[in-house]
Amino acid sequence: MQDFKFHIQAPVYFGHGTVKKQADLIASYGKRALLVTTKFPQGVVNQALEDVISVLNDKGIEYRVFDETEENPSVECCVRIATLAAEFKPDFFVGIGGGSSMDASKCASLLLENHITDDDAAYELLWKNPPRDAWRRPYKCTPVICVPTTAGSSSEITGFYVISRKDTNSKDTPPVIIFAEAALLDPAYIKTAPQFVLDTGAMDALSHGIETSLNVNSNFMNRQVAMIGFGLFKKFKDHLLSGELTDEDFDNIMLHSSIMGMAFYQAGTLLPHGLSYYLSHDKGLNHGLACSITQGEFLRAVPDQSLVTPILEACGFKDIDDCCDYFREIVGRNVHISVTEEECDAWAAHFMKYQAHRLDRFPGHMDEAGLAGIFKRSLKSYM
Repeated sequence: MQDFKFHIQAPVYFGHGTVKKQADLIASYGKRALLVTTKFPQGVVNQALEDVISVLNDKGIEYRVFDETEENPSVECCVRIATLAAEFKPDFFVGIGGGSSMDASKCASLLLENHITDDDAAYELLWKNPPRDAWRRPYKCTPVICVPTTAGSSSEITGFYVISRKDTNSKDTPPVIIFAEAALLDPAYIKTAPQFVLDTGAMDALSHGIETSLNVNSNFMNRQVAMIGFGLFKKFKDHLLSGELTDEDFDNIMLHSSIMGMAFYQAGTLLPHGLSYYLSHDKGLNHGLACSITQGEFLRAVPDQSLVTPILEACGFKDIDDCCDYFREIVGRNVHISVTEEECDAWAAHFMKYQAHRLDRFPGHMDEAGLAGIFKRSLKSYM
């Protein structure tokens, strides 16, 4: 068997009522907390935020709430949070919500620890002259606890966080690794989520598993972990499509996301994630659905289809066409955009300039024309 390492840092607490059950753990991080979240739609209760506040009140912990986190948070948004934190001086952060809230809290915790409250200095730390560590050891930051209210990003598990960059007009993952101190997973928090949120989360998590399983840098361990995730997806995929989810399905959806995070953190994602950034940045498309749009054509582009077949079988798909039909149906009921062939060509060219490192992980040859072709075939119904 090939040598490998398997690195996971964040301890996971899974179950109903987890936040209140782990009140002592939360309180152990100090007496001042900055809660980072988003404004929920009118009429939708942020139960996770209410539970965290209840614990903080019971434990006598002072807190402030930042609820203006952007979707696809920018460097500038993270600097705003870090500036608030510099004034409030929290002992720890709590990222509450989807990937955007958790990513922003992780990034802000790093900026706070490095006394950064301006945009230029943030870019310098995150990308222009970042500390590098091939072993992905976490960098020092103010502690972060993550409480996901969606099931897709896996930010609560990995050391990654995706931030929008004005300098490159795209999204990117800083090479400065930040882990949550703890991940508190409660399936109850996704039960009231709109179907759109469930769809995009599940597709994001599934994309993590598919892409890392085909990554040439993956190993026996993380591919087997992904197989556990595929098995969970198989259990709820038909109910997700029909909208008839059971309590067990919600448990499996939440766990599916974190398991795929454990898998993909070891080697990273491939082309669909890189291609998705353009659809998110230029078309405002949610990340998970943006990954899903190109996933089918990406799978077809893998030269050795014997690598793809076990994944399809584990997910409960009959063949590649069945898989592509599933992605198409999920995406079709959620995505309403307009795209041109010229945009596809421009995105492929930008990918080759800024994300060419992803090509080295692909199990085969891929060039700019091939990337543009994946875009055009995937998006033909939106042209």
